[in-house]
Amino acid sequence: MTELIEFDAVNEYLVRTAGGLNVRHPDGGDHPLVGRRVPGVPLPPGRGVALRFDRSVPLDVSGWAGRVDLVTAEPSADVPAAALLARPDGRIAWATDSADPEGLAAALSTWFGAPARA
Repeated sequence: MTELIEFDAVNEYLVRTAGGLNVRHPDGGDHPLVGRRVPGVPLPPGRGVALRFDRSVPLDVSGWAGRVDLVTAEPSADVPAAALLARPDGRIAWATDSADPEGLAAALSTWFGAPARA
């Protein structure tokens, strides 16, 4: 085992397996990131986070402002998406590669309840 851990691929596999990073909880949505943990992004405890990696993607989370933070971040090779919605447990509830964020409102309602009335 000691010799195997010296191989980067084996080490990465063991870390992902022990940390639950290879587990996917499919919750709906077609994007391959849905149900996986958000890799390498610190999240505020007890709140959802809408992460926008492409500034052209319009994300409206105003109805959920008390429960979900909107953050614009630099693109990352670790997160192959234009935008995503992370649950408080760090799992991805919704993701898109498109500038047309179809399905975001449905995911917000599913995981964070009805939007607040203005």
